[in-house]
Amino acid sequence: MRVNASMIGPTALEGDLRRLLDGLDGWGTFQPISVRFTSRIDVADLAARHQENVDFSDDAVFVINIDPSSPEFGEAAMLDMGRGNFPLNLQDVSRDQYFRQDPRGMATNLLLESVSEDVNGNGVLDPGEDTDFDGVLDRPNILNPVTRRQCTAAEAGTPECSSLDHLVDFYEFETDTLILRPVVGLNEKTRYAVVLTKRLRGIDGEPVRSPFATINHARQNDALAALPQVLGRYGLTIDDVAFAWSFTTQSVTDELKLVVDGINGEGPFSWITDEVPPELSNIADFEVPALGLGNPRIVKFSEIDDLLNIAALLLFIGFGVTDFADIPAQVTALLDGYKSLDYL
Repeated sequence: MRVNASMIGPTALEGDLRRLLDGLDGWGTFQPISVRFTSRIDVADLAARHQENVDFSDDAVFVINIDPSSPEFGEAAMLDMGRGNFPLNLQDVSRDQYFRQDPRGMATNLLLESVSEDVNGNGVLDPGEDTDFDGVLDRPNILNPVTRRQCTAAEAGTPECSSLDHLVDFYEFETDTLILRPVVGLNEKTRYAVVLTKRLRGIDGEPVRSPFATINHARQNDALAALPQVLGRYGLTIDDVAFAWSFTTQSVTDELKLVVDGINGEGPFSWITDEVPPELSNIADFEVPALGLGNPRIVKFSEIDDLLNIAALLLFIGFGVTDFADIPAQVTALLDGYKSLDYL
């Protein structure tokens, strides 16, 4: 399934944006995936299943590679689900941080509600309580770990309902929307399935249900054909699935591959090899083959860690850094940028 947005918008700007959106050849590889429910799910149970261990043995929700042509066919993506990989808490909070008399100036994040508007605790939106003018009696998007329910107005300000410690970033209570975020980007141009199992339950204890007569839309039967054969590795069968849908991720590196082809005299950019011919500069012989696992012209990065530490230290001293107590932290930050390298 790819992007198929309506091109009709209330403004020319939005219409143009929608047309550009339809030009994408797939969904984002690192974007959140959301699904809305008609009533509240058991958020505490979902959090326990996904946060208390790192395996998939008792998970309720999966994003699985179902592309038979992919080398990672059948592998499930690790989902954040409140593990803290995408922190939302603001570092500094002040009343006038964004504009004067900001009614949400003391909010601890920019995405989810952290303020209780029910000042008198009567459960009704009274005059003067709607401080963000959205027509909704807002409650903080916080899960009380003791009651295992969303915090109430009476609990606001208690340690159990601290927006810094117990904010739920994978479920929006106001709209009953589940938000899934892959910890690592998905593969490009690959088909995935989002699988909601019957382990995902409402607060009434009943499993969630598909909005259709079957577990998926009929038009996705072919796209999901490979799903039954990959569920077994997670201790599941197709009977354990409550709802599923598929999507295909967009291309990410196609342009770079075309440029490489052009350098090699191939493809639509083949002119590159004539106008900008590649030149091979001198490759130094380090004269220590052991550092490059037998190759005298490369050095394994891990073999020269200590040397690079000294070089970085001398570099900062050469720059005239006067706060010597801060140099170790700066050296560490500099070298962290090279950790992805295997060889020099």
